[in-house]
Amino acid sequence: MIKGATVDCAQSHAPGEISLGEPDWEGEYFVGAKGNLLFFEWADGNNGGRPFSLLDATSGKQVYADSAYDPVFWDRKPDPSPFNRLRVISSPDGAITLRYLHVEVYECDLHLPTERSSCWEKIKVQAGLGNRQIPVCTVYERIHAHDGSAVAYPVEVSLRPHPTRKIIGGPVRCWPPD
Repeated sequence: MIKGATVDCAQSHAPGEISLGEPDWEGEYFVGAKGNLLFFEWADGNNGGRPFSLLDATSGKQVYADSAYDPVFWDRKPDPSPFNRLRVISSPDGAITLRYLHVEVYECDLHLPTERSSCWEKIKVQAGLGNRQIPVCTVYERIHAHDGSAVAYPVEVSLRPHPTRKIIGGPVRCWPPD
């Protein structure tokens, strides 16, 4: 839109207007913008995480997508951890960095005593968690069948020049998947 210009209401796009195309928007909502990035997240999460995506407002193309830990799913007040939600950090030069607990589901079960150690070794290798200690898993008392583990670990994502994700220090959490 050109400052001071008026645009008639129409189903077509105005000249110079960027369209985000026709993606599957079912359940995905706009939550904010930072610089030229548009932030979207799903209304509902899964496995203790809330999927989100970032689009470039100048091109309409997706820049990055992942799933971040969301304590809202646990019906309790979030702890004061810097990892209790997705954090967006901008530097003076305009670079954007994200910090959050990345959520991923693994096929082995960290709750079963017979699988616990071998499962954690597999997860550490697959996720690149190095020598992290096995976490204490929560809310398993609510389930009867065991079929994997949801694990959240701290990451930092630098969006410039291309999105790169690295594991950083912080809590590792686990629970049964949805």
